[in-house]
Amino acid sequence: MRKINDNELIQMLKEGNMTQKEMADHFGCSEPAITKMKKRFKKLGLYNEFAIPETFKNLSEKEQKFVLARIEGKNQTQAALEAYECSTDGSARSIGSQLAKRDDIQKAVSEVMWEEGLTKRSRVQVLKRHVYAKDPNVSLKALDQTWKLDGAYIEKHINLNISYADMIREMEDLDREIKELENELGMGVDDSAGRKIG
Repeated sequence: MRKINDNELIQMLKEGNMTQKEMADHFGCSEPAITKMKKRFKKLGLYNEFAIPETFKNLSEKEQKFVLARIEGKNQTQAALEAYECSTDGSARSIGSQLAKRDDIQKAVSEVMWEEGLTKRSRVQVLKRHVYAKDPNVSLKALDQTWKLDGAYIEKHINLNISYADMIREMEDLDREIKELENELGMGVDDSAGRKIG
């Protein structure tokens, strides 16, 4: 592993045109090592600017609001309500679901969290402390969050519309086709005796 050159890294951070992953690749280190260095620089007052990721800059103002709301812990629907002028919860749910599936939105959320040092590992460490809290309200809520963190809870809504009239029509059509096929093959049924003819 190459030694991270402090001055070079500070310059990269100030310019803000490289992702944390690109910086880590440049120095041949891990992304958490870059995060650690950034925290040290901030404490020493060498670097105080927040490098806004390009993925975030490229989003519209409303999309940026959605991303920030998601990072604050709001679900897709709540984030859409905050960022967009939604007339109903249903439209907010639809907008939130569509945005959350987009690669650029997912990448922006991930990169902004990295910039703030909110890596998955750091969040897991904080959650772990709360999972084992003495207060059951705190520990149960934290446990619930761990399920969300590993993707066990997924916001999915499926609308099923079933028309019984259509189903009955389809069954009647199928019965008619079966009878026509039986007649063609000479396998008709004698209704009076219930025996097959042919």
